[in-house]
Amino acid sequence: MLDRIVGETRNVLEADGYLHGLRLNELPKVLFPFREEDILNRESFRYFDKKASRLSLGDLETFASYFDSLRTGMGISGQALSLHVIDNIGLIHTGSAGSAAYRYADGRFEARKLSEPIGRESLYIQEEMHDAGAVLFFVWKLSFFERQELRDRYYRELMSLSGFFGHQCSLLAANRGIKGTVFAGLSPVEFYSVFEDGEDEIPIFAFAIE
Repeated sequence: MLDRIVGETRNVLEADGYLHGLRLNELPKVLFPFREEDILNRESFRYFDKKASRLSLGDLETFASYFDSLRTGMGISGQALSLHVIDNIGLIHTGSAGSAAYRYADGRFEARKLSEPIGRESLYIQEEMHDAGAVLFFVWKLSFFERQELRDRYYRELMSLSGFFGHQCSLLAANRGIKGTVFAGLSPVEFYSVFEDGEDEIPIFAFAIE
């Protein structure tokens, strides 16, 4: 089923796009290690209980490593796009109090500096996402696209790519028996308020996991 879906993808990005000429059916099959039942069993959850979370650090590392494999396989620079994690249950640093944010780079999670604590009413429009064990989100570096007109031109493309990464995360979750859901992600206004040195970045889409 997955081969058919990938094989029937015919949309080619415009020649002046960020990833011009990209076709999903030309990507290595190793980037799509899922079964048909993973697609059929994929569900969306809105309400989580982080106290009941069975998520492990190994699970987070698996999601992050798979994301990096996809990003690299699609020819997207790590300077342009990075995976970020909001850890609500202290998996990355067990001694952390409250929610903490990290950027995944070079095979490890690096703490992001925050200008204020992550509160119940911050970051998301859907506040119930704070109840997830962790939230993965995709952050694009605006300066990578140099000129303002390129930022405007590429925004729709970055939306599509981020949605694709979220979808693949949902398949990985189904494959591992983990509850999760793709959602709109962090409000840019809230992101700039909470994250230090985030003026040159924009978060697009996210995946919450219990």
